[in-house]
Amino acid sequence: MTITKWDIAQVRGTAFDESVRPDPSGKEMIDDLIDAVNAGAGGVDFASGGKFRATIDATEGLAIGAHPFGPDLPADARVVFAGYETVTTLASATTAATIKLGPASDDDGIKAATVISDGTWAVGPHNGLPGWALTAATDKTTVAGKLVATVAVEDLTDGLVIVFGDYAVTG
Repeated sequence: MTITKWDIAQVRGTAFDESVRPDPSGKEMIDDLIDAVNAGAGGVDFASGGKFRATIDATEGLAIGAHPFGPDLPADARVVFAGYETVTTLASATTAATIKLGPASDDDGIKAATVISDGTWAVGPHNGLPGWALTAATDKTTVAGKLVATVAVEDLTDGLVIVFGDYAVTG
């Protein structure tokens, strides 16, 4: 990926200055980009965020209802990227169970309720919330709390899903 002064100007929210030329090594440009990102873009301090990895384990079954899982996200956090990998096929009595994923304040913000027989739950990696667009990010968390997997229609009888992503604290 090539990072240009224009990219840095976009992150900083400033005008692009064509007269500015990066040093040949590119170190100055990278330092500028790091400074710009750490200073925040549009009031978002990406340095005040983090990554998460959490498991939804239905290998022993998972009843209809909301199931908190994973690490606590802080208050005022927005999930800005999320994906998941189905490791073991999800199962229910007739494969009619649905699952939705998100923080408690936006419980379908990562993935809307989708029937498990849909191909988006097949074994393998999947996009949940494609990355780093604040307009596509989840709603801001109101209090610190875990992610929530909500099962509906039928209990899950088997399955293992790993959910991973990034969040930014925007408050």
